[in-house]
Amino acid sequence: MVTAITPNAGSTAGGAWGTIKGNEFQPGATVTLGNRVLRTVSVRDGTTLLFWNSDPHAAGTVDVTVTNPGGLIGHLIGAYTYAPPGSFDVNGDWVAHAGPEYEADMRISIRNNALVSFSCGASGAVIPSVAVPISGGEFGFRGDDGTTISGAVVSAENVIGSINTTACPAARWWAEKT
Repeated sequence: MVTAITPNAGSTAGGAWGTIKGNEFQPGATVTLGNRVLRTVSVRDGTTLLFWNSDPHAAGTVDVTVTNPGGLIGHLIGAYTYAPPGSFDVNGDWVAHAGPEYEADMRISIRNNALVSFSCGASGAVIPSVAVPISGGEFGFRGDDGTTISGAVVSAENVIGSINTTACPAARWWAEKT
């Protein structure tokens, strides 16, 4: 049985991840959003699945289906929506993790649809002299000292990107809204 999916919306560009709640999930279970079987699924326990939805998809609402290896199937009808990345409200504070194993803590602040500050590891906050606008769900900044950050909105609760600072050289990152 499938009872919930969080977040219940992801970007048409792909890249979103989330959690499916229910019961009787078994190792090897598959997740289908609409007619697309997701490649990355992890069964945390019998009530929780973690998924990564990497592929682009047309905008619209789809059913969520979990299929156990033994054939037991659970559905949530019309439970997941693909939406353009620029349609999500990303304003607020974000907790992120960067590096090869995502071991470095990051913080990101977005106000009025623009990146206003970020930090990585032990470095202090970087505050661009002009807020960095988020356009079409994406943003990018390059400082005079070579510091860079770029990101892509993948859901109302998730952003991914890359950063290059002294504390986080050439690192990938992922963030969740706090």
